Amino acid sequence: MKLSRLKFSIYVFALVLVASCNKAKEEKQEEAFEESTETTIPLGDNSQVSLDWNGTYNGILPCSDCIGIQTELTIHNDGKYVYKQKYLGKDGNIASANGSIQWDNSGSYITLNEVEGSPRFSVQEGQVVMVDGEGNGLEAQENGAYLLIQNNLRGRDLTGNYWKLSELNGKEITENDYQNEPYLILYTSGDRVFGNSGCNTFRGGYEMMEGNRLKFSGMASTMMACAKDKIESDFLKLLENVDNYAIAGDTLSLNKARMAPLAKFVSVNLE
Repeated sequence: MKLSRLKFSIYVFALVLVASCNKAKEEKQEEAFEESTETTIPLGDNSQVSLDWNGTYNGILPCSDCIGIQTELTIHNDGKYVYKQKYLGKDGNIASANGSIQWDNSGSYITLNEVEGSPRFSVQEGQVVMVDGEGNGLEAQENGAYLLIQNNLRGRDLTGNYWKLSELNGKEITENDYQNEPYLILYTSGDRVFGNSGCNTFRGGYEMMEGNRLKFSGMASTMMACAKDKIESDFLKLLENVDNYAIAGDTLSLNKARMAPLAKFVSVNLE
């Protein structure tokens, strides 16, 4: 009888010992899993903490029923923003909204919830790219679409800027010289150029070559009559003669050979 009780006690002890070992093994496996999971999470390496994202961004966003949407996004250090847009070729009114940017969990995207449609942007070095809810649209930055460039980097590229005419054939241009603001926009996508010659809108193609050489072609214009059209014919003529360009800061010069500039333009922000 005593022997049976001893065997039973040994058996129970063995069960307890095995259970304890299994529990310890499971706890170690669980700790190891948690450690491995934690190490896969990147810490401190995202746009929100690594980039100087505060500043003003400008660009021309695509538009289904207009020439383009001149867009300006200003983000302050505290995360508050001002968002302005002007539909080019339409009434000329500027739509404005403000609020606070909302970062996603990855710290790579911001959303402007106070703007109609809650536009979402991928935040990158010196630029932001408008994307959809799945992040699609990043490839469009290669041709300048959906791209807003930070102000301190603007004026260095011919394309993707709103170039307002400031001087024509050596003469300063004022509001008395035109009915509609004269400007140029060159898109990398499709090598297209759009603009207004002071009265009518125009469009066509262009070709950029080495040595800052530039050629416009296939230009077509609307035929509206305007009360003030002092510069239109000269503006359209210069596009036929341009063969090179130069950019200094926010000023674009369109030239022929080494002669004095045929025209000068300034890259402007929304007011």
